[in-house]
Amino acid sequence: MTMQKRWIVLIIVSAVFCSAIFFAVHSYRNRIIGKEMVKVQGGHITIGNGAESSQYEFEIPTFAISPYEVTNELFVNVYNRGIQWHVAAAENGEIRFDPEYKKIFQFALLDTNIDGCKIHIDNGKISTQPGTEKLPVVGVSWYGAAVFCNLLSRIEGRDEVYDIIDWVHKKGAKGYRLPTYEEWEYAARGGLSSKGYKFSGSDDPYEAGWVQQNSNGSVHPVGTKKPNELGLYDMSGNLNEFMTEVLSPLRNEYYKPDENGFGKNGGLLTSNRIWRGGAWNKQPVSVYFFRQCIDQPPALLGYSDIGFRPVLGR
Repeated sequence: MTMQKRWIVLIIVSAVFCSAIFFAVHSYRNRIIGKEMVKVQGGHITIGNGAESSQYEFEIPTFAISPYEVTNELFVNVYNRGIQWHVAAAENGEIRFDPEYKKIFQFALLDTNIDGCKIHIDNGKISTQPGTEKLPVVGVSWYGAAVFCNLLSRIEGRDEVYDIIDWVHKKGAKGYRLPTYEEWEYAARGGLSSKGYKFSGSDDPYEAGWVQQNSNGSVHPVGTKKPNELGLYDMSGNLNEFMTEVLSPLRNEYYKPDENGFGKNGGLLTSNRIWRGGAWNKQPVSVYFFRQCIDQPPALLGYSDIGFRPVLGR
């Protein structure tokens, strides 16, 4: 075989190999996400309604968001990779940082003892109870949601956004993260396609989501109610959803960590984290409503009515 033919064969083999890797990664991504992320075209928006939340003007950059809250199935697939990489360890009913990861942290990433949690731990691996794969995962702390985003980014070869020392964004990182307060509201209201509904996708709260009056006392599989104008499900009801940032109660000042990772009001950077959207065990709330824990780190631990969905910045 001539040298020229050898180079041609080598190029063909390399192309086939690279294509195989691309399709394998793409297939894996589709398998764990379940559906592609939804692109949300950026634009100018008046945030809030002046009654349930502060009102101000804001320019939203383009981003992508998951159409669903993170399910048990997706959570298990991603965190089992984290366990394999010795980032996380599962034992005694909790997922925590693996000692080999050399991250000393007092709070659990997931607590399976939370009511409604369908994640099981067996011999250091996690699984979901059969038949509950499409339920949104509960019992995840804010920290566990942030680590999930980092792990999903690592699986796809993206930047890990969260610095797990002080729990803020790494500068310039472009991986998965939780939505900002403004991104979430913009997406919930339908972005540039918004029809001005009170709830996400409808003026009827029972059409838009699972709330106290129609949930029969439990969380429901994702995507079973009417989507909003962007094709996003469960933005009103089913589970409250964690936001990413640490903000002041008046939403006009970002908290800055000191060198030890503590906010100026004291306490690890969990003060003033926000969750939005309403839940299966609560009265309906509009797309403008939010809850905020102020200087209460334990309030950012896992609950039976709080979940999350990832976004990708541009």
